[in-house]
Amino acid sequence: MGSGPRAALMVHGGGGGGWEWNIWRGVFEARGVRVCAPDLQPSPLGLAATGLDFYLAQVRQALRRLTRPVVTSAGQITTARFRAASRTFGAGAAAITGPKRGPASRNPVMLKVAKKVVKGMTALDAWDYTAYPHEQAMWDNEYLAAALAALDEDPVDTDAAIDALTNVGINVNGVLFSPSVHRYDLTRHDPDYYRVTWGKLGKLGNYFDTTPVMAKVEAGRYDQARTQIRAMLRANIRDLDERVAAMAKVLNEASAMMRKAR
Repeated sequence: MGSGPRAALMVHGGGGGGWEWNIWRGVFEARGVRVCAPDLQPSPLGLAATGLDFYLAQVRQALRRLTRPVVTSAGQITTARFRAASRTFGAGAAAITGPKRGPASRNPVMLKVAKKVVKGMTALDAWDYTAYPHEQAMWDNEYLAAALAALDEDPVDTDAAIDALTNVGINVNGVLFSPSVHRYDLTRHDPDYYRVTWGKLGKLGNYFDTTPVMAKVEAGRYDQARTQIRAMLRANIRDLDERVAAMAKVLNEASAMMRKAR
């Protein structure tokens, strides 16, 4: 580790929590840096009675347990106070984010790393919420496997099979709306759709239309339904493997960038 930081205290912004740093935790821990990302607690008297000093006391308490720490903060207003507190606990402590003129003036390498991690480690799920790039494919695989398991029951559990197929991607819309509306929504989520990236967020996966398979299940054509589900599952497993490999590559590249910067 040399003279670099041995620990990182990651402080979330207002209304957030330690989970905000989940991606960065992996990057730092890959370099052997111990990470502490606490959930700062408000005063027992309520938020109205909670001042910055109450949170700052929790930051100081966390710093006492760390060796040669570096402090990162998601809040621009609080960073200067947290940085000042860090000086009390070691000359190696510094703030990575939140200087007066923005992160670029503090550490351009960390800004490049942040952009790489945000682009490579985030995506949109079926409902346009932020997720890790592999999560939607992983969830869909679980539902497809559950549908197959239901079809292999004796007797076949058609309700469970249809319920699992409904939860694949956005196929609940195929149950709630007309086929034309469902097909349009699938088009909107297609990876080639011009607005699907939402800035720097990663591409969506290819969502399957499972409504034809549901129709086969309802009609008792179980063998045909199994064949289609297995084909979807094989394709989605390949997609999942590719996404996990891409995420690992991003983390390795980000770690290498941080190593060169030290």
